[in-house]
Amino acid sequence: MILQELVKYYERLEGTSKALPQHGFSKEKFGFVLVIDSNGEFVQLDDIRNPDKKTMLPVLLNVPSVQRTSGIKPAFLWDKAEYLFGVVSKDKKRLKTEEVPWEITSKSRMKFEAFRDYHRTAATTCDNENLHSLVKFLDKWEPERFAMLDIEDPLSVVNSNLAVQIVDSIYVHDDDELKKKWREELNAEDINERIFCLVTGKADVLATLHSGIKGVPGAQSSGAPLVSFNKESFCSYGKGMADQGANAPVGELAAFEYGTVLNYLLGRESNQKVQVADTTILFWAEKDSKIEDIWGGLIDAGKYDDGSSQELSTYFDYVRTGKYPQNIDPLQLFYILGLSPNAARLSVRLWYVNTVQEISKRIALHFEQLEIIRSHDKQLKYPGIWWLLIETATQHETKNIPPNLAGPFLMALLKGTPYPISLLSLLLGRMRVDKDPNYYKCALIKAILVRNYNKEVSVSLDKNRTDVAYVLGRLFAVLEKVQEESAGGKINASIKDKYFASASTHPSVTFPLIIRLSQNHQKKLKSEKAGRAVFFQKELQDILASIENFPSYLNLEDQGMFAIGYYHQYQNFFVKKSTEIDEEQTSSNIEGEEK
Repeated sequence: MILQELVKYYERLEGTSKALPQHGFSKEKFGFVLVIDSNGEFVQLDDIRNPDKKTMLPVLLNVPSVQRTSGIKPAFLWDKAEYLFGVVSKDKKRLKTEEVPWEITSKSRMKFEAFRDYHRTAATTCDNENLHSLVKFLDKWEPERFAMLDIEDPLSVVNSNLAVQIVDSIYVHDDDELKKKWREELNAEDINERIFCLVTGKADVLATLHSGIKGVPGAQSSGAPLVSFNKESFCSYGKGMADQGANAPVGELAAFEYGTVLNYLLGRESNQKVQVADTTILFWAEKDSKIEDIWGGLIDAGKYDDGSSQELSTYFDYVRTGKYPQNIDPLQLFYILGLSPNAARLSVRLWYVNTVQEISKRIALHFEQLEIIRSHDKQLKYPGIWWLLIETATQHETKNIPPNLAGPFLMALLKGTPYPISLLSLLLGRMRVDKDPNYYKCALIKAILVRNYNKEVSVSLDKNRTDVAYVLGRLFAVLEKVQEESAGGKINASIKDKYFASASTHPSVTFPLIIRLSQNHQKKLKSEKAGRAVFFQKELQDILASIENFPSYLNLEDQGMFAIGYYHQYQNFFVKKSTEIDEEQTSSNIEGEEK
């Protein structure tokens, strides 16, 4: 199913501005071009990299593909310096101590000779001037000549892919006649060796090795396969390692197309991928649609609100009314694929297919349940998955997000099912350690309480709510604020730093202590800001009146409500209201009378 939809997506891109390389070709990264004349004489090396801040970025060129796992196998019309010049980079230890960063080894010399012989043979069956010029260069070249070239950055050249260009002409690999020859070689397989492809259902040559998929963080940088069999125990139906591809017969064309489209989705410039912990989430639509451009923003966002919230709000208005923009078909299918590194290959963390309409409704529901008052306007109104899950990570580092959390969390979001059962305990655990009941933690706790526990939780402070856990959270926030204002904001360790964890789990032990401590804070505040002291005294009386006794223990659900109560109350202190303005005026009047 996954491979079939990837092949369909490849076919949909054909004939569009996003058209991908055809079978037998691939987009590879190039840093330099070897320029020769028609007689095969060396002219120069051109640096075609693009400057980007402090580094140089290679460019992508569409060239005849080559699959190398081990051994010696030259590419057609291009290759690494090891094949094209016969030189290789020294190992890292020697690079630090030796002036010349490259060397000629017996293996690099063999690779050059293989590259030369391969193109000599090709030239015997193809009378092409560009190919003959390349062969003339290879016939004259000796690896030792590399030392004679005037190269500013030889190490970059040695570590780069190189294209070949005839001076004042095109790249050799762009020659139409040579492209045709390459395709003919690909199609020269014996018809008796063909199988019925499980992906397309058509006769094709069996793909024994599938394309390496690049761009999944943590996987092999050279490319990791999605489909592979590298041990006898993984094979069945009598298909051993000698015939490993037959274990799950996929044609070469289908293997090429699904691999190519995956590499396209994972490319540097792709806006159809989102990274969450160790899972790379890819997505695409059944038809060309604006939804592909905005969907990433629905589940991922930048550090601050750059105005995208307004665009998303507009889109969710469409979702709620059921009237979608003309360039978005709500009934078309939308595909979501999650890939993670797994030793030498890739693993599928999630695969989900539904209509744009259904997926959008469930994402809108997710954000509706997340909605809570923000600490400041730059915080994301629609926080992406990463901004929520990073709150579960030790030291707030992406690598510490639990690896099995991203997939189930996204599936819960997409299906409208309960969030992972471990999520609330992870958030509360981090909150107790970090002493940081911030916006993102509390937004996600609110969503969990609403979805998993069927709680009704308001966006901002609800003074009429009588849940003991919620009221205790409010009480703790008021006590903290009293301490903060009595000390003029200069506190080495607040009661939140010392007692938040115990207050949210064992209130009967902690609250009598911090209430006694608060009496000293209130006395100090009354002597300096009488109006504020009166305000806080009224707040404390109102809250304490609704508490019959302090529970000995709060369960996870109640700990979540405690955090929400604390967050609501604390944020409410920064909401300017007419009553508070009056109290400030009262305070100034009292102070004036005392003077």
